[in-house]
Parts: sequence; C-alpha cells; structure tokens
Amino acid sequence: CLLSTHALRFNLCASVVDTAASLIASSKPTVHYLTSGADWGTRRRAVKRSQAVEGQLYDLGAYSMAPLIHTDAGVTGTGIVLGYLDAEGQPALRRVHPLQLLVDPLETLEAEPRTIYLVYPVAREELLSRYPKHKVQILDADRASSTPIGDWLPGIDSQCDLVLIYETNTAAL
Repeated sequence: CLLSTHALRFNLCASVVDTAASLIASSKPTVHYLTSGADWGTRRRAVKRSQAVEGQLYDLGAYSMAPLIHTDAGVTGTGIVLGYLDAEGQPALRRVHPLQLLVDPLETLEAEPRTIYLVYPVAREELLSRYPKHKVQILDADRASSTPIGDWLPGIDSQCDLVLIYETNTAAL
C-alpha cells in the first residue's frame, strides 16, 4: 500500500477549518451608526454610539469567543451565540454548540418552529448549590449519560455526574 498510517495523521479538514476560523475571526466586525448630511451634533452622537457598541462587544467577550463560533460553523455548518440577561439583569453572550439546540420536527412541517430547546449538561453538585429548594428533584434526575440525548452531546463522560438541563424559548403568539 502506498499510503502509510503516518500519512493519514494529518487532518486536512481540521487544518482548513482552523485556518479559516483564525483568519475570519481575527477581523473584528463592529456596528457603525451612519449619518448622511447631518449636523455636527448628530454625527458626534453617531460616533459615540458606535464606540459604545464596540465597548459592549468587548465587555461581553464577543471577540474572544469568535474563533470558537467560526470553528463550530466550519465543522457543523452553524455557529450559534446566545444573548441573554444574567442573574444581575446585565446582557451576556454564550457560545452554544449546535448539537445543544433541539427543535420539535413536527413543528417545522407547516411553519417556522415556535419552540427551541437548549439542552446542556450541568454537574449535579452545582445544581444542588444553586437550587437547594429543589434538592429532591435534582437528586432524582437521571444522569446525562443515561439519557437518549446524552449520547448526542459532545464531552459527556459516563463517569461524570451530570444532569441535562432543558431550557425552552417559545416565540410570542
């Protein structure tokens, strides 16, 4: 055989995805407020708003998570960033792996899906410390590796005591 096992160790697809992600993610896209024929005050407000949005993107960590999002897009075809309000009511961003989003296939037969499920593993001890009032439900919950969806999510080790959390986002009627 002309190909040895050493020749197959180089993963061309991973190299291409990593290179594209580093090139694309190195550019930092920003939002710019544009004015056309406006007076000095309006132009100044537009510049200040553009600076505020760029600062918010830095504070949220959007630029630091961009390479991971681009890698997800290169590997799975979709890169997802979830925007939400944290416990203090401040805006926050989080990378979501595409395999963590579920949509009911029956909802998509006739129209756009109205409900999206976000499924992710959390350590049982962490849930117990966050929600002590729900101790019984948390202790009774199945381990993530023993659930059917657990086989689909990356990084779930059967030795970890993880519980799958299901969040829903239902569209407004």
